[in-house]
Amino acid sequence: MDKLGIDVLVTASQKAWMSSPGLAMIAVSPYAWEKHQLSTFPRYYFDLSLYEKFGQKNQTPATPAVSVLFSLQTALRLMKEQDRDKIFKKHLELKDYFREQIRKIGLKLVVDDKEASPTVTSIWPPEGVDEASWRKLLREKYNTVIAGGMGGLKGKIVRVAHMGYVSKKDLGQVLIAFKKSLKEIT
Repeated sequence: MDKLGIDVLVTASQKAWMSSPGLAMIAVSPYAWEKHQLSTFPRYYFDLSLYEKFGQKNQTPATPAVSVLFSLQTALRLMKEQDRDKIFKKHLELKDYFREQIRKIGLKLVVDDKEASPTVTSIWPPEGVDEASWRKLLREKYNTVIAGGMGGLKGKIVRVAHMGYVSKKDLGQVLIAFKKSLKEIT
């Protein structure tokens, strides 16, 4: 944070931490903390002062997602064992593998390789295929859950995550489901 000049950094347990969703993690620079303390905006759910106060007693102001804390603890241990550089390399390899396979089955990618994320791949459904219907078919018949687009791309694209505890085998299962479902829906 200091090197990059970041004052407030927010992440969540499911965002490449190889853990279940349910925890938000926030880091605040001394500068941002000072501004926070001077702020007169009303707050309740996002009151960092309250969390800091309870944190001093090694507590939380509300019931935490304990199972997610255990999940995160295990994930952090695994990450430490695997080494950060190896994890980053794995995500880059998964991105390249998945994008190559998506092209092989004839689907079009939303972004060029140069801008592609190592954590998620966005894909245009084939011409004439409703993305919501395709995702429903994947979920109900092939037990494969993928995300739709957000914002201006809502209803227009599908997204497949390959961050965290994901393997080439997992992505291979998604590709099999894609191939089978596309035969039905196109």
